Amino acid sequence: KDSRPDLCKAAGIQGYPTWEINGKLYSNVQSLEKLAQVSGYQGPRNFKNFPDAFK
Repeated sequence: KDSRPDLCKAAGIQGYPTWEINGKLYSNVQSLEKLAQVSGYQGPRNFKNFPDAFK
């Protein structure tokens, strides 16, 4: 409804989903492992409550 394509274009976002982590853009679906790695997440990484598709 209120996707604000003007803001996305100005930020260099070309698709959905796009993750902005530490000033860098990561396009498309990302695994939880990848998001943990690039974000510097230091907690447990067993992600047992998430479907395999997101690991």
